[in-house]
Amino acid sequence: MTTQDKMATLRTTLDQLAASVKAEAPSVNRQAMAALAGQWILYDGKVDPVTTSSGGASHSYEETVVFDGQGSYRWSSASQVSVTTPGISAGAGSANGSTTDGDQGSYTVIGNTQGTKGQLAVDFQLGNGQLIAAGKRYVRQ
Repeated sequence: MTTQDKMATLRTTLDQLAASVKAEAPSVNRQAMAALAGQWILYDGKVDPVTTSSGGASHSYEETVVFDGQGSYRWSSASQVSVTTPGISAGAGSANGSTTDGDQGSYTVIGNTQGTKGQLAVDFQLGNGQLIAAGKRYVRQ
């Protein structure tokens, strides 16, 4: 950063700079936390009907998040896939699969979110019965 002969001057400058920095903990917006209270659902799904020549498929994905309005949340997700293919002479074959996931922990509106899967910060918009968070659109249930 500097030569040996200018270290004392640099130290003085750095001490002045450090003394001018003021840092405080973020203030929690309790009103916004209360506005989030309730159960929010995100759903995405599609069904392609089964036909005798091409079979069919369906898939669904659902996320549910429940905020208590005071700093605790629960999140879960579930997905399901089903594929049916018609057999030539013996009928139809099918495959089904599903997965689930979940998390719970504490949250603040301003600051950070801490769950069992680690810390996460998410920008969100709340209004008109919708919660848009991390690019996903949830509706209040």
